[in-house]
Amino acid sequence: MEVLLQAIALVAAHDYGKLNAKDTRLDVLAKQLYQRSIQVKKRQLNEEENKTCQRFAGAVMEIWEEEEKKSNGKA
Repeated sequence: MEVLLQAIALVAAHDYGKLNAKDTRLDVLAKQLYQRSIQVKKRQLNEEENKTCQRFAGAVMEIWEEEEKKSNGKA
């Protein structure tokens, strides 16, 4: 799951332009996610990509925690 989240962050931040064409968007997304997941698994991220993954992980944790509190009536 962690690899997939990091791959999503990388595609969203660095490969977004490749998703412009509606007719190929899902295929390109699947391919980019696969390529980025391999990059993550092999630990082949540069400093900027590592920062992207860290920022995204922090945002996910913060937002999901807030939403969980709301859904459990604790907000």
